[in-house]
Amino acid sequence: MNSTARLFFGFLRVLARVLIVVALFSGYNKTLGAEPNVVSVAGGAYHSLFVLSDGSLWAMGKNTDGELGDGTTTSRITPVKILSSHVKAVAAGKNFSLFLKDDGSVWGMGANDLGQLGNGVTSKPSTSPAQIVVRGVTAIAASFDFSMFLFTDGSVWAVRKNDQGQLGDGTKIDRIKPVKTTIYDVQAIAVGWKFSLFLRKDGTVWASGENNCGEFGDGTQNDNPVPHLVVGGNDSKVGGKITGISAGMQFSLLLSEKNLPWGMGNDAYFQLGLHASTDDKLFGPIQLTPDQLFSGKFKAVAAGSNFSLFLSANGDLWVVGNNEFGQMGDGSKTEHERPVKVVAGEVRMIWAGRGNSFFAKNDGTLWAMGADDFGQLGDGSIDNKTIPVQIYPPAGSKKQ
Repeated sequence: MNSTARLFFGFLRVLARVLIVVALFSGYNKTLGAEPNVVSVAGGAYHSLFVLSDGSLWAMGKNTDGELGDGTTTSRITPVKILSSHVKAVAAGKNFSLFLKDDGSVWGMGANDLGQLGNGVTSKPSTSPAQIVVRGVTAIAASFDFSMFLFTDGSVWAVRKNDQGQLGDGTKIDRIKPVKTTIYDVQAIAVGWKFSLFLRKDGTVWASGENNCGEFGDGTQNDNPVPHLVVGGNDSKVGGKITGISAGMQFSLLLSEKNLPWGMGNDAYFQLGLHASTDDKLFGPIQLTPDQLFSGKFKAVAAGSNFSLFLSANGDLWVVGNNEFGQMGDGSKTEHERPVKVVAGEVRMIWAGRGNSFFAKNDGTLWAMGADDFGQLGDGSIDNKTIPVQIYPPAGSKKQ
């Protein structure tokens, strides 16, 4: 072999090594640059927010009152980043938003003319995040016009509208500063139209506020401004402890330790999936597995305004109830009297808004369907969606 050939083959060996190193580095870089997953979603009346595993906060939809928190009142039809890190959860009311940071502080933005933000004053809208609670909060919840904060010590504080005693402080007095409820030892909270649910650490469910449709599940229609035991205890109606709660407009969903869904309250839109023929109100917890089609174990429930989402243990997404905006995601606007499976085996988490539904897949993508009249689904349009559309990462991009 002459010297020219030796040089040529030597060059090829060096080039091959360089290509191997580049390929390995490229793969390493892809791992570092992998997209974070969605960990929290909230749907308000006309806006939505979500949090990624890197702690970033994103928002989209109507922004007339600054509820997106981006420093403007410009509505957005695609997600805009509000904060880059340290956010762990979100909650959304009619025209205001809350978020919880990893240091236990709570922040809010949007309308505050009635004291919605809970900072002790009534004022013009806050278009940028303002601190509400300094530390100690582990969970947040927001309804149309009131909010709740769960502290690490198991206490619950609430603020704003209280006409039915939904704040749980024993009165019907509206509050512009958070007031402590009378319940303790709480592990989870959920808020409906004018009522609140509290899941205590012993697996019992307590409730306060309006009970006109039997949303408490205590067998009555009696309102109560004091949180009281409604499900669980020695005479448990569900045969075990409750592990999950969700509150809709005037109905409630529960998940038992046996991974079975239960419901009570308004069933006028068949949101409980029972197709009740004699009464549209159910006053006690009813197991929501009425037929062989909708059976098995479940790991999450989510109550929208008048519709419900159920996530099975194997990742199936089931929907039932009102479908006027296409929030069922089955390609129609037909109300469903029985649960319908819309996604099979791919779903990791679920959330329900006013008239829209959100779910995160196992691959980390976020999808949504339903009301989108202000761009609250964040897909770049203002048309209601009857089939799921990808929100994050934006459609057209490829998740690593």
